[in-house]
This record gives sequence, C-alpha cells and structure tokens, in this order.
Amino acid sequence: MAQRSARETALAALRLWRKEKRFADSVISRLLAKTSLTPSDRAFALELFYGVLRNLTLLDFWTGRLRTSRVESNLQDILRLGLYQVFILKTPEHAAVHETVAIAPQKQRPIVNAVLRAATRQRSELLARANTQPLSVRKSHPQFLVERWQQHFGAECTEELCKWNNRPAPMYGRINCLKISPESFLRLYPDSRSLSDNPDFVELQTLPTAALDRGDCYIQDPSTAIACRNQEKRFSTRARHRAAKRPISRSSCKIEVLSLPATATAIDLKF
Repeated sequence: MAQRSARETALAALRLWRKEKRFADSVISRLLAKTSLTPSDRAFALELFYGVLRNLTLLDFWTGRLRTSRVESNLQDILRLGLYQVFILKTPEHAAVHETVAIAPQKQRPIVNAVLRAATRQRSELLARANTQPLSVRKSHPQFLVERWQQHFGAECTEELCKWNNRPAPMYGRINCLKISPESFLRLYPDSRSLSDNPDFVELQTLPTAALDRGDCYIQDPSTAIACRNQEKRFSTRARHRAAKRPISRSSCKIEVLSLPATATAIDLKF
C-alpha cells in the first residue's frame, strides 16, 4: 500500500471522524501512528484536519453557495479540505486545487476541480457573503451556544469569545528540573518561550522531539500542575496518581514537587 500524503491522511481522518464519532485527537493520532510522514508533513496533516473541524459550518456554507445540488458525504469532505486551503490557509491556487483534485476518486475529480476553481474565481464575493452571515456560521459555533453566550456576555464579547475559542491551542511543556534548569533549557531550545507566572513551563512553537528524547521536558499544560504544587510535602514520599490517559507527566510533577527521593505509581484507568 502506497504511503499516504498529508492531504490523504487528513481526508482519511475527516472520514473516520464523521463515521465513527470519536474524539478528533484519537482519530488523527491513530492514523499518524501508521504513517512515516516527515515532521513537516505531519504538521500539515494536523493543520488540515483540525482546521477543517474548527471551520466546518463556514466551509459548508461556501460549499452550498458553490454547488446547489446535494453533496454526498465523501465528496463534502474533499471539498471542505480544498476550501479550507483556498479561503483559510490561502494556499496558492495551483497547489490547493491540483493537489485536492488528485486525492479525489476518479469520478469525483471533475466536480472537485469545478467547485474549487469557481471558489478561487469568486473568492472576494464569497468572503463578503460569509461576513453577512450569523455569528454561528462565520465562526462555526453551535447556534445554541452562541445564543447562550450572547445572553450572558453580550454580542461583542461573544464574537471575541468565538474567535478566541477557534484558535489552535498553544502547546506547552514542563521542564524536567531534576535534569536541566529552566535557564539552560531556554538556551538549548531557543524556540521555547518561558511563562512569566510559571517558569518551569514553556510555550512551544513545534513538537520538541530532541528535548523529549533527552528527557529534558514533558508535554504538559500548566493547569495540570496546580494540584501537584498544592500537595503538602510532609504527607508522603509515595505518590499515587490515577488518570484516564497520559498520567506520566503529572506523576513526575508530583515527584518533583516532593523535592526528595520518592516513588510514584501511575495507573492508566483504560487498562
């Protein structure tokens, strides 16, 4: 079986997500685990997959403007992928259209080509039309949620909240201070940015493969360390931690907080 490209991986993930109704990160992680994509291609596949999901309602609005007849589900996934590149990523036309057409089944290629080329020709008009749509369409948020937020926060704050909520989440790492100091970590990995209110954590621009391989940091959100830091040292040098998934980072954080020889038992509740 031929190696899937980044676009093919993203398309396969969109179809699995639609059919199986599983969490998005579970779907894409499983597919990426079976590929040998380069880091840049993996990042592109992730951008396409999550980007389409974040803008689903808006992309379907554009599809409806470009094709009035019913769109079959598999074709819709391909068009979503292509329109995301055209309108959101602003991918050059030849790449957005040609590469998306190339991953479509042979019978659907003329339709995909026609729709995406029409999208590039009508780009300004379609963007203007989108700006006149309700907030739930423009920001791809459920109507009931938008209405609830508007009731509590007002129209202006709700729009800002939708905009913020649709941004990709930052990636954070916790420095393994038992192995390397925050100062040394920042010198060694200049792409990381220290958090002023939590110097043991850094914001990461890309997955720090080298740092992870060396054990210099763990992928961990700063919020997960609050309970660890509030734990009293004097109670025990044995820490037990149960978690639904990825318990290691929080368990190691507990050991670090104890600041003395300690044992942590991490249990994944899935097994």
